[in-house]
Amino acid sequence: MSNGYANLRQMFKEMSMDDTVKSVVEIILESDWNEEVKSKLSALELSLPNNSVLSILRELGEFPFKALEFFQ
Repeated sequence: MSNGYANLRQMFKEMSMDDTVKSVVEIILESDWNEEVKSKLSALELSLPNNSVLSILRELGEFPFKALEFFQ
């Protein structure tokens, strides 16, 4: 039972990270980089593990300058 609970917690954590990555990418892609974009991203109070950073980079692959702005 304990192992099942741990697996369920991990699944919910991953789903939450997927939602966070989607939110970040949507905010970045919706407009040019500006103070409003920075403000929206700051409001998310992000703490990104390695796999989320990689997911964001993958999603922004066609927009390298936007990715650069985000990770600066």
